[in-house]
Amino acid sequence: MKEKPIRETSPSGQPIYRHTPRDKPFELAIGDGAHINAIDAHIERHVGKTDVVFHEIISNLVHIDVHVVRPTKQRPFATLVTSGMSAKPMPAPKGCENLALAELALCLQGGAERGPRTRTSARTGG
Repeated sequence: MKEKPIRETSPSGQPIYRHTPRDKPFELAIGDGAHINAIDAHIERHVGKTDVVFHEIISNLVHIDVHVVRPTKQRPFATLVTSGMSAKPMPAPKGCENLALAELALCLQGGAERGPRTRTSARTGG
């Protein structure tokens, strides 16, 4: 008989989830073009035009990309939105099964519009 895992909680009583290595082998995921295009159209309609997409090179289970929408005068912050997470349902709490397919959005304020930082060489000054 398999032992029941010990339920660990934080001082506030909330459950602590510990992730362990998968028992299943690597499962290559290739993004579904129609699904990604639908999400990109949704981003453009509700957030703004995608400026750049960071593509995941090798994906296990789902292929996740991150779309970057640059700041505008109306939205003075950069917005990052995932595409691909909603390709497969995630476990959802009882009563929230309709929320099992989701993407993430993150708004970055102040300085994010400057783009990625680059290192300069002390020797060359460049």
